[in-house]
Amino acid sequence: MKKINLLTALSAALLLFGCKDDKGPKVPLPHEPTETIGYYVLNEGTQSGGNATLGYYDIATKHFTPDYFGMQNPGDELGDLPNDMTIYGTMAYVTLNGSGEVVVLGAVDGKVRKRLAVEGARSLAAHDGKVYVSSYKGEVVRIDTLTLEVTGTAPVNGKYCEGIAVLNDKIYVANNATPEGIQTKGNTVSVIDIRTFTEEAQITTPTNPVGLTVGAGRLYLTTSAVYDDSWTTMLEDARLHRIDPKQNRVDYTFPDVTVSSMAVLGDYLYTVHFSWETYTGSSRKINLATDAVADFLAEAPGNSVYGISANPLTEELFVINSGYTGPGTVDCYNADGTFQYQMTDRAQGPYVSKVVPVNK
Repeated sequence: MKKINLLTALSAALLLFGCKDDKGPKVPLPHEPTETIGYYVLNEGTQSGGNATLGYYDIATKHFTPDYFGMQNPGDELGDLPNDMTIYGTMAYVTLNGSGEVVVLGAVDGKVRKRLAVEGARSLAAHDGKVYVSSYKGEVVRIDTLTLEVTGTAPVNGKYCEGIAVLNDKIYVANNATPEGIQTKGNTVSVIDIRTFTEEAQITTPTNPVGLTVGAGRLYLTTSAVYDDSWTTMLEDARLHRIDPKQNRVDYTFPDVTVSSMAVLGDYLYTVHFSWETYTGSSRKINLATDAVADFLAEAPGNSVYGISANPLTEELFVINSGYTGPGTVDCYNADGTFQYQMTDRAQGPYVSKVVPVNK
């Protein structure tokens, strides 16, 4: 596979010549990538199933390696329930919710550099030399990307923290459970000051907040479906909401958008969803400036649709179709919804959670 010696050398040089002041070492300037050479495909597997994997698709050869992690780390296993992955600098970070870890890999070679204990690790956000991890324990954990050490935790007034995002030196995290730990009944997003690393406010949201992302200077939140206490009747399908960070409030709920996964690309937010209540699928393209909603894909996705990821560098989107009991697929589209190629017709499964570009 192609090696990124230039990226490694540049990062090393930045670290070497980074000067110090009274506040400690400065964060190296980020490298601006110009080319995507491949994609990681993260498969959650099933809880305690021992079937989680990290695959890799090489753009030059158009070859997909289903267990790239195993190939690069002989005798080692990725871990239980990898939910999220992000690349920051020369390292990749993967949350292992079931194992209670964040594993740090070389961004290009996929080799394990370190494992950090983070109980209930769920979602990731990177900013200014730090990686932030939401935790089912009811806190956000901070990782220093220079030392690869946990340097702090910020407890929040909630449990089962899900999506996480950083905007204007604030960290936002969705609390899926109540402070008492009743999962799917939470209704807040915690606001953490990034400098003091303490919770400073809570935003009241509709019930069951899950996903968070940033687009055009505002936050977008997904809430999962809400059921009655018997879990037999859906009271509300999954929805998309917009949060005004200046007012710390939900200022708009999109009336015609049901969503289970979302991704921002340019001036638009893209969503996919399949409703098990109506047994219909949907994909939407939302103008972040006007809130105008249009269909994204020409055909509505089926019941296998599981997620969507974006690559801003190539302006492409990847629709993930789960195999549930077997391999799924990853299909590439351009920003207008035109099919480009199928990354693999047998992406490892059963639950591929994310597609992450590897850039140089």
